[in-house]
Amino acid sequence: MKTLSVMFGLFVTAATQDCSTLRVVKNSSTCSFGSKPADTDTIIACAPILCGLMDTWEMAHGADVSKRMMGSGYGCYVEDGTGAGDIICAPTPIPTVAPTAAPTAVPTAVPTAVPTPVPTPVPTPFPTPMPTYPNTTCMPLSLGNSSCEMEIDLATLEGCAEYLCDEFDFDYLISKDASMVLTNRSNGCVLELYYDQNATEVCHETPTPKPTPAPGPTPTPEPVPTPSPSENATCSALDMSPMTTGCDNSTEPVQLSIMKGCKEFLCHEFDFDYVMGEDEKTVLTGRDFGCKIMPYTHQSALTLCSPPIEKKSSSKLSGGIIFLIVFLSLIGGYFLFGCIFNAARGKRGVEMLPNSGLWKAAGRKMGCAKKETNDGEIYTSIQEGQL
Repeated sequence: MKTLSVMFGLFVTAATQDCSTLRVVKNSSTCSFGSKPADTDTIIACAPILCGLMDTWEMAHGADVSKRMMGSGYGCYVEDGTGAGDIICAPTPIPTVAPTAAPTAVPTAVPTAVPTPVPTPVPTPFPTPMPTYPNTTCMPLSLGNSSCEMEIDLATLEGCAEYLCDEFDFDYLISKDASMVLTNRSNGCVLELYYDQNATEVCHETPTPKPTPAPGPTPTPEPVPTPSPSENATCSALDMSPMTTGCDNSTEPVQLSIMKGCKEFLCHEFDFDYVMGEDEKTVLTGRDFGCKIMPYTHQSALTLCSPPIEKKSSSKLSGGIIFLIVFLSLIGGYFLFGCIFNAARGKRGVEMLPNSGLWKAAGRKMGCAKKETNDGEIYTSIQEGQL
């Protein structure tokens, strides 16, 4: 019940206050000309209305910087605390001068001056997007400098406000009327009844037409060689295709030698910038880059894949065959040249063999010598002196 009473009291107080004249100035700690920081009582009384003007998580203070108004995201209330980035402003009342009583010869009592009611100031509208002039009107505008030919009027300043706030960095801009200033984007990009001696003048410049340069010759792209019919047939049979995610289980990267031989076919058949095969440090450039094989690593290069190529049996001799041929050649040369050498020394028959004594001993161990046993059995053998 106490909470309801407090809320009802705030609602009644807010109804008696002219809360519509309050403004929340974002990213500022001072109020503009013609306004002042609102007092704490007014902020408390107008809290429900201020919450509608503030962002959800916004904090603002008034004349008392030790208290801050919390946005609707915090619960819409006033608490003790500093660090608010915005300020709540109220219009400054216009002072009223009391009329002076006419002097009379007879001293009379001075009539009590009846206070004149202060008119409620018209609230300043919140920033709204201003109409944008065509670029042909606003683009020649520039901030004040020595080359300005004339200052713009208030209507042009108002019409080009959005363009000026987007294109230039300033605090306040002023026209030749000097009656209102244009605030920057952070302060709403609005016209305010305010004069600042440091405000920047906006000028209208007549741009000097620049000569249009003569168009240069259009570069002719280097033609990509057309693949021959035999190359088309050979490379097409390989069923190659560039893949963005690498090769799958049924394909493998193409060998560099194949990619070199089929580069014209690949450039005409597929559209790519870079493609690589089995050698990841060498790429084939696309048609727009000349269709060239070059040592280059590009992280977005496609992978050229094809089904596995069957290995054809090589017609070259294997290592074992070569060893056997060499071995037999050495054995044949050993016996041939040994026999020739021994024949030249006058040896005949088995004695012509190189190292004949060694071979005879080997033959006896193998049972190739003729011997007559006690039983009269005779073993067949190679007689000494016969081959």
